[in-house]
Amino acid sequence: MLNCKQEVETRVEWIKNLLKTTGAKGIVYGNSGGKDCTLVGILSKMATDNVTGIIMPCESSRNFGIDREHAILVGEKYDIPQIEIDLTPVKQAFRNVLSDSIGDCAMAYANINPRLRMTTLYAYAYNCLLYTSDAADERSSVD
Repeated sequence: MLNCKQEVETRVEWIKNLLKTTGAKGIVYGNSGGKDCTLVGILSKMATDNVTGIIMPCESSRNFGIDREHAILVGEKYDIPQIEIDLTPVKQAFRNVLSDSIGDCAMAYANINPRLRMTTLYAYAYNCLLYTSDAADERSSVD
């Protein structure tokens, strides 16, 4: 039988050890408002007080609506500061640069949002651990 308390303790200790061995000053994570990001934020906060969630809407109306609201609620409930960075203008500029070469093919642009978000997280996470989740189970309901 799964011992949830032990699983949480094991993961929190693993995060603490990573912080210690890497010399990282804290943890940065992308907060979409989903359950995976919520768990990442909670486990991170249990390991250290220096945790920041980054909310990164990127053109989708859902990113500016319920997803954003959930991300903010998680931050407030667990006392995790949230920073919002709107990536819509960056995506639009990127599409404009590419439009002459690849046109308006949706598949050609399919991975822009996650790549812009990861680039943003890596830039922001200087001297911190970047904690991410795959969220594969949420893709079909979120995209």
